[in-house]
Amino acid sequence: MKILSVFMILGLLIGCASSSSSRKPASEGKCVVVQHSDNEWFRVELDGKPAYPSWYTQEQVDRHLVILNSKGECD
Repeated sequence: MKILSVFMILGLLIGCASSSSSRKPASEGKCVVVQHSDNEWFRVELDGKPAYPSWYTQEQVDRHLVILNSKGECD
C-alpha cells in the first residue's frame, strides 16, 4: 500500500512539473510577448517594436522580460 501511495505522489509531481512547461510567457506593462505562428517561438515587443531582433524560446523571453523590467522599460 505504501508503494502505491509513493507512486501516486511521484506521478502527481511529474504531472505538475510537465504541465508548467506549456505555459506562455506573460506580458508586462509596455512590454508585450508576441508568439510566432510556429507556436514555439516568442519575442518581446516594446511599444509595438521588437525589443530584441530575433525569435526566442519561452525561457529566453522570460529572461528578456526580467532584464527589461530591471531597466524600467516595461513600466
